[in-house]
Amino acid sequence: MKTIKKVLAHAIAPVFFTLNGYAQFNCLNDRIQVMYDSLTKGKQDARKVTRPSNLNLSASKLASQQYIIPVVFHVFDDLTNPSYIPSENELVNILEEVNKAFARERADTNLIATPFKNIYVNSNIKFMLAKKDPSGNCTSGITFYNSPKAIWDFVASFSPGYMPTWDPTKYLNVILVNEILNFQSPLTLGVGGYSSFPWSYPTGSPQDAMVMVRRDADGLTHEFGHWLGLDHVFGSAPNLATCGDDGIADTPSTSNPRGEVPNCPSSLSGNACNGNGTNNIENFMHYYGCMRNFTQGQTAVMQAVLNSTLAGRNNLSTAANLSATGVNLTPTCTPNGLFRVFPRTICQNSTISFTNVSYGGTPLTWQWYFPGGTPSVSTNSMPSVTYTSTGNFLVSLKVTNSAGSDSVYLNNYIKVMPSVNLSTTINESFENSGSLPNALWTNLNVNGNTWALTNDAAATGSTSIRVFNIPNNYGTAMLTTKFRVNADSSIITFKHAYAPFYPTTYEHLFVSMSIDCGNLWHTIFKKSGFELSSIGNTTVVGNFVPTANQWLTDTVYLSNYLWADEVMLRFDFQADNREYKGSDMYIDDINLVEALTTGIGEVTNTDIPAIYPNPFDKTVKIINVSEMVSLKVFDYSGRLLRLETPYTKEFELNLENLPSGLYFLEVRTNKTPVVRKIVRN
Repeated sequence: MKTIKKVLAHAIAPVFFTLNGYAQFNCLNDRIQVMYDSLTKGKQDARKVTRPSNLNLSASKLASQQYIIPVVFHVFDDLTNPSYIPSENELVNILEEVNKAFARERADTNLIATPFKNIYVNSNIKFMLAKKDPSGNCTSGITFYNSPKAIWDFVASFSPGYMPTWDPTKYLNVILVNEILNFQSPLTLGVGGYSSFPWSYPTGSPQDAMVMVRRDADGLTHEFGHWLGLDHVFGSAPNLATCGDDGIADTPSTSNPRGEVPNCPSSLSGNACNGNGTNNIENFMHYYGCMRNFTQGQTAVMQAVLNSTLAGRNNLSTAANLSATGVNLTPTCTPNGLFRVFPRTICQNSTISFTNVSYGGTPLTWQWYFPGGTPSVSTNSMPSVTYTSTGNFLVSLKVTNSAGSDSVYLNNYIKVMPSVNLSTTINESFENSGSLPNALWTNLNVNGNTWALTNDAAATGSTSIRVFNIPNNYGTAMLTTKFRVNADSSIITFKHAYAPFYPTTYEHLFVSMSIDCGNLWHTIFKKSGFELSSIGNTTVVGNFVPTANQWLTDTVYLSNYLWADEVMLRFDFQADNREYKGSDMYIDDINLVEALTTGIGEVTNTDIPAIYPNPFDKTVKIINVSEMVSLKVFDYSGRLLRLETPYTKEFELNLENLPSGLYFLEVRTNKTPVVRKIVRN
């Protein structure tokens, strides 16, 4: 038996797990080239092995042997920065899509521009999950770790014992984490992943692996390419203004878009980097959001790597290694109990569904215990439970098959919040608050720093709240009790005071809303740098204490949340992560009002879509004044289920493939996106 803690993502911007396509991608490999050069002086000699000048790029000359690569996924998760826990089936499906990319079997192959469609060939490279671990024990090729390493520290990964790598001459190790920190001092956020090159480290080094935040087929295909010796097609080009090349003859010189570009311009559009007008932006080793092909030259390089002694890559597909890693076996392993549920914090009288994601072996029976819930026990694989009492509750699961059993106990796992009388107004001047936290405000302590009452400055009266500006301090927040938005004209107004220290300050103020007891947060307001300054485009050296005239009034429109019950409000101040920190942040006079009934003035927001019928049976119709750029449907966990790009003012969305339940529909125009709850009968 063991006690583990696992939880789903509930960040302001959740990470979505998809087969293909991803919101953004930023690969570290173009930036770690320099580091690898310094670590491995023989890199250029190694490239001569993988890319000889006389390499024949003819398809008929490509090696015909099958290269099978044993793969193991190391999935990290923790409670501090919870993430979406992928099931084994989801990872198996992702790997299947990767194999289609390497075999030229993807459904979008017919969309590739003609010059590159003709040189995209089956690589004869296939990735298969290992079925034996390094000790010869039964495995599914997927391991889960409850560990703070879910927030991956790039620098610490060079410390002994940090890497979970199985012998890299026998396995391709894929490490899935929530974030990657400390590549470029002091933080690197928004990174999709990175991989070792075959020449990066000595043979057998635990650093010979790939680390991924992004979890989809395109992202893995891209990083697998690096692991097999491919550079980005733009080489070391730093940006769109300069051209680069990967040294492969049939991938034209191109520029670096610096992060994935979601749209996909024509590959035949003019390319400033070469004279023939071709630009292979559809290549898996580019950043554009339409990765579709490798070239013959790239395939030849990858095969050459697998035939070379670089990092022991030539051992991976040998008969002896395939036997040692058991890729062709179908063993029955003892299951390891694991489940996910979203949300974990719920409102009183709510019902939530638990999903079994046990790994290692397929369970045949499930025994659940839900003290405080109804039902209190269940033998279903995915039970639903209702909690009518408030408090923190244990959940346990025992899974069993013919090979054995495993139990998981999670104490205080489900938090049930009490129902409250919902207010439609907030008038907070902090003059009579007494202290924080109080009946209205809950303070979240981050790195020992919290919002606190202060009499040093105020927009009105003598009291406001302040958070100290401590470098690297992110996420200091406060939450209101729940309230209801019951008018299209409802707005939040507040005043803030802040002075930057340096012209290129990177400090931010966020306001976010939640409609599910604080599990998912949607950012509805953000100001940064000089836009955040309440004293104009000037800087202040030393302590800044605002006068009554040095405050800005901010307005946030809540029409997107019309009729939302149990709305919660949150303020986040993100300090600069360098030494150039600005002043402390002050906030005062927070008000929730209906603008049209309070004399503030009429609020004009014409981009409020008509959505009907709601609830719906099969289809829902959306009509908007402005042209709709995109429509997205999310489930309750924040997982993207559907994306449409209508570019019309009227669109009928067929959702008959969705089961009955609650969903979120995001309608995006060229203005702020609108999010609405929709319900399928």
